[in-house]
Amino acid sequence: MKELLKSLLSLFFVITLFLSVRWLLVEPYVIPSGSMIPTLLINDYITVNKLAFGVRWPFTQNWIVKFGPPQRGEVVVFKPVDMDISYIKRVVAIEGDTVVIEPNGQVTINGKALPLTEVSEERARNYYRLSGDDLGISLNEIDISEERNFDKTTERRIILRKNREREDFSTKVPKGHIFLMGDNRDNSHDSRYWGSLPVEQLIGRAGNVWLSCVKLSPESSGFCDPFTIRWSRSFLEIR
Repeated sequence: MKELLKSLLSLFFVITLFLSVRWLLVEPYVIPSGSMIPTLLINDYITVNKLAFGVRWPFTQNWIVKFGPPQRGEVVVFKPVDMDISYIKRVVAIEGDTVVIEPNGQVTINGKALPLTEVSEERARNYYRLSGDDLGISLNEIDISEERNFDKTTERRIILRKNREREDFSTKVPKGHIFLMGDNRDNSHDSRYWGSLPVEQLIGRAGNVWLSCVKLSPESSGFCDPFTIRWSRSFLEIR
């Protein structure tokens, strides 16, 4: 009887520790779509830092303590209002910003255009080599470009479809909200469609890719096929 009680207490401790870590510190997340290509590929397994923006009361959106909102350029995981599924996108603008997106895909924040340059053919082919299967389109149909925040030095790669007709877009981000977009700009359901996101919907900041594979195992749904692991993406920092 005592041994059974010890076993049950040990099991309870392990479960409590696991749930506490997942609620408070880190949560795993698997990339389900190609909206963040080439930064993140389908079936990238990533960590999400849930302490990045504060600590919440369990099972609520109420903060115990807030550490500050996300900044432009950060990649975050969140749940849009009235949606049960988690999304991952890049913060393009923060509260008070005016966002303008031109038909050619150029993004302007508060009257300043984010510098956008097409990458060299060699680099474009390298990115396409990694993500071509996930894209489902040929290299000559896309531009792989580098976009730089005007208040940061970090560049990120984005994808724009060639000869894509786009409408002018303009909005001002309300207080307590952020504006998000996918790096695969013409294949991303984001703030251009469902509006700016209240910061209360944030889950955390994307951290690292700890596992990546081209295909999931047909025998074990949700797990990588070990024969298709992308070893070069292991422990990749998400920027």
